[in-house]
Amino acid sequence: MSEEHGSTGLEKRNAERVDLEVQIRWRHLKTAEADGLLHKGTYSGLNALTDPEAPPTEEVLERQAYTENLSTMGLKLVGDLRLHDGSALRKGWELLVEIVADDKAEPIRALAEVVWISPPEHPEPRQAGLFFKAINKEDVERVVRLQEAAKRSRRA
Repeated sequence: MSEEHGSTGLEKRNAERVDLEVQIRWRHLKTAEADGLLHKGTYSGLNALTDPEAPPTEEVLERQAYTENLSTMGLKLVGDLRLHDGSALRKGWELLVEIVADDKAEPIRALAEVVWISPPEHPEPRQAGLFFKAINKEDVERVVRLQEAAKRSRRA
């Protein structure tokens, strides 16, 4: 049983999860950096961690991956979930996450915590569950619009 489910096997999520595959960029944050973002209140610092005018570099964001599903409270990260030095992503780590839904629009940014990771014997690509600890209200609204568009496209 994956860590997505409780010991009873029942779903533990409180927000609707919509199947949607979009690009995700992420970077591991040091504890002090993540704590600084949480204590700002408006989470305006989420936008300051990356420059929307400049394309992301390896120094800015660790890896590119994708999500298979998205909610207003988190997402499933799928891909090569290792840092550039080869070390593995770990449960409890805090990440800056950018959801790249549209090449023309600024990415949706959130501070997320890794709440589960697929076991090492899991076949590639690896998977991890992320919980959004901080996200701007406008970005939550953009996530809802992405979800609605994904549901409409499946009905069409």
